[in-house]
Amino acid sequence: MAFATPVFAATASAIISAQGFTGIPWFTFIVLCGWGVRLALAPLMIRQMVLINKMSHASPSIRLAAKLFKHSKLALPSRVYNSLRAMIDFAQQTKTSLMKFYFYNIIQIPVFIVMVLSIRKVCYENSDLAGAGFGWFVNLN
Repeated sequence: MAFATPVFAATASAIISAQGFTGIPWFTFIVLCGWGVRLALAPLMIRQMVLINKMSHASPSIRLAAKLFKHSKLALPSRVYNSLRAMIDFAQQTKTSLMKFYFYNIIQIPVFIVMVLSIRKVCYENSDLAGAGFGWFVNLN
């Protein structure tokens, strides 16, 4: 993950600057960062929920097609082609695209990883957090 080190450093620097600007205690600030990220991603999450609802109406026919292709005597290239064709028909039937469906996860996972590793970097490198803790977390270092 050495290629992402500048991203973590920049995000950690932004977190430290924002906490210094607001003056909120660290634990509260870290919790608010998590809520802020979730709030920023909420429109994408709502969009994905709408797509899930649309896709659920055609799900039984997709399951049936998957079972038929799995137990089919067709050659592998024919099964792959027919499976891809079924997915395209599914997307047309539900008026959705699988890329739109996976877009939220494609965005959410890297954002989550960046936030977790940046907060971890802040906890290790910030002297304000030495000996700080909350509840059952005796020390945030």
